[in-house]
Amino acid sequence: MKRRDFLVGGVGAGVAVAVGAELSGDPTPSWSEGPLVRYLEDRFSEIRLDPDAVAAFARAHEAAYGAWDPRRAPTWPIGGQFLLSTDFFQTGADERRPAKFLALYDPYVTPCYDPFAGG
Repeated sequence: MKRRDFLVGGVGAGVAVAVGAELSGDPTPSWSEGPLVRYLEDRFSEIRLDPDAVAAFARAHEAAYGAWDPRRAPTWPIGGQFLLSTDFFQTGADERRPAKFLALYDPYVTPCYDPFAGG
């Protein structure tokens, strides 16, 4: 096989992959399909979650820390941070009421936010 044939074949394969990806739509998952959203929905299956609140938390978390990868990040603090970022505790920890996202709970990101302050 000549070097030119090899290069032309490689470029052709690359173009075919790029065209296929473009025609298949946006490969980026929406916020309702991301790994953080799926983890929180599984973790808090007994609590009614507002899908918009979970998506807003995922966006805020990614903006502050970058993409969440459960293989690299410990999962135990993320659940607590999610609950502290919602009105869950301000409404008496009522599991039947959907938790609404208020602000990302992190003293270094939102220093004035107090999740235990009465509403």
